[in-house]
Amino acid sequence: MLCESLDHDLRWRDPVGYERMHRQICHYALDRLLRDAQDPRACMAVMRTIGHLRRRGGIVHRYISRGDGEDLRASRANPADHDELVALTRETHGEVTAASVRFWLGRQPEAFSLLRCRRSDRLRAFTSRLTLRAPEREELENDPVIAEIWHDVGRRMSVPPAAHIAIARHLVGPDFKDLATGPSPVTDVFLARMLHSWLHEPATAASYLVVTDGRWWRPLMEHMGQYEVACAGHPDAIFGHDWLADPPKVWRDRHLDEELWAERHPILFDCATQSHLSNW
Repeated sequence: MLCESLDHDLRWRDPVGYERMHRQICHYALDRLLRDAQDPRACMAVMRTIGHLRRRGGIVHRYISRGDGEDLRASRANPADHDELVALTRETHGEVTAASVRFWLGRQPEAFSLLRCRRSDRLRAFTSRLTLRAPEREELENDPVIAEIWHDVGRRMSVPPAAHIAIARHLVGPDFKDLATGPSPVTDVFLARMLHSWLHEPATAASYLVVTDGRWWRPLMEHMGQYEVACAGHPDAIFGHDWLADPPKVWRDRHLDEELWAERHPILFDCATQSHLSNW
């Protein structure tokens, strides 16, 4: 309460100086802190910072948990993990997604990141982030979701020769499957990595996110300027962003006015979004 009172007083007394300070802190968090966050605890700490800076925006902080991630450790997938990853996918997301996991483990095993319990070594979740320049026919035929994404890419842009498309293809684990209870340390780590890839990976022409629970992710994706890709015949929701048209350094400042002066703009979201969020 005291901190909020001091914050309010500073904004009232020196709005120009307050905005300059907020912008500098926000850029520091999104640039240096986010860029250097590697282990799960660092990822969660930077997400709490970002959530605090954007607390007046009314949405980002709703997707950030209060956990500390002390029991999580991160690793890359190795061949001994493959069967376990496929089995967890089959258990939580079904056979079709499990088949896509096995396929991409064979094509881009380096794209898979794991989160395990530090003490028990139990697999909590894993994600995959594929990079594609010109997918091969076999890849399009074996993964219809990638075919849908590549069709969308072709409609929107000509990918520069040195650029690539980044696709968060798999978010697998109970924390990603049962989102009705809200965010968790696992989703915090994923959000930090997602923001890192958007802001700090060069040569990304466009990025896509594939999720099973579009209803839960949709308000955040809309807030973050991600468009939804029509995906007839597939249960997954796909969100994308054209980083050639909306570069990272422009995108990161999109909500600064909202973060700073939300009291001046009491209606931030449409009624449908407000109703959806009120049901959480």
